[in-house]
Amino acid sequence: MQRMAYALVIHNSVDKGGLKNIIKKAHHSLMSDGLTVFT
Repeated sequence: MQRMAYALVIHNSVDKGGLKNIIKKAHHSLMSDGLTVFT
């Protein structure tokens, strides 16, 4: 489910030309999720 959500967000932002921005957001979200899982 989460992977599909990320894929949709990335796809939508690519259409808008915000690829670098979405990569930063996705990376931050993944890092936050990872920290939450490990703590």
